[in-house]
Amino acid sequence: MRKQKIAISLSKELLENIDRRVDGKSVRSRSQYIETMIRKGMELQSAQKAVIMLRKEHHAVALSRFKNGTLLSSQADFLSRHGVSEILIVTQKGPQLAELESYAQRMEHPAKIIVTDKAGNADALKCVKDRMDSNFVVLSGDVYNDFDLKKMMEKHAQKGVMMTMALMSRASPSKYGNVILDGDMVVSFQEKPSSAVSHLVNAGLYVFSPAVFSAMEGCHFLEKELFPKLASMRQLTGYFTMGDYYHAQESSPRP
Repeated sequence: MRKQKIAISLSKELLENIDRRVDGKSVRSRSQYIETMIRKGMELQSAQKAVIMLRKEHHAVALSRFKNGTLLSSQADFLSRHGVSEILIVTQKGPQLAELESYAQRMEHPAKIIVTDKAGNADALKCVKDRMDSNFVVLSGDVYNDFDLKKMMEKHAQKGVMMTMALMSRASPSKYGNVILDGDMVVSFQEKPSSAVSHLVNAGLYVFSPAVFSAMEGCHFLEKELFPKLASMRQLTGYFTMGDYYHAQESSPRP
C-alpha cells in the first residue's frame, strides 16, 4: 500500500526515546516505530471484549429463536462484526444453565460463561474486573440493538469518560431508564421513574473504561446506583442509536 509522507514535530526527549527502540532489525526506522505505535493506540480505542449481562430468568430468552438463530447468537454476531473478539456471559445458576453453556460454545462466535451468585448486576460485573484491561462493551442479555458500534467506541475514546450509554427515544419513557442531556453528557439518570422528564432512554448497551470499576465501589446495581453516580460526576456520555432494536419485554422491534 502506498504511503503518504507527512511532517510532524516531536520533543527532543520523545525522539531520543524512539531512536533507542530503532535497532535496524525488528524496528528498522523511526517511521516504522511511530506507525506501529499509532496502530496500537487506535486498536486500544476499540473495545475488543464484551460482557453480556444475563439474568437466570432470561436464559430461555437468550436461547429463543431470533433472526437466523437465537437472540444470543444474534448478539454475538453483532459484537463480532464490530471487532469484539472475546465475549463473556455473566449469569447465575438456573435450570437451563447447562444448555446455555453448551450452546454458547457451539455458536459461530463462541462465548464463555461466568457464573456468579451476585444478585446485583454491578456486583456481578465486578466478577470480570481483572479481565478488563482496556475499553469494553456491556450488553443487557434481553436486548438486541443493531447500529454502528464502532462509532460509539470511537466517541467513547474521544470523550475520555468512564462510560458511554446507547440512547434512544421512546413514547413511553417511564418503562426505561430516563436520561437528561447537557449536550451529549448525561447529567441525570433515573431508572423507570413514575413521571419521566424526557423521552430519552437507556437502550441497554454501554462502553466502559476500566476506570469505571473504581466508581463501582459501594454500588450493587448499575441502573439504580452506578449510572446516577457517573452522571453526577459528568463521567457518562450518550450515543444515539438509530438501527434495529428489540427488547424481550416489548416483544416487538423499534418502530
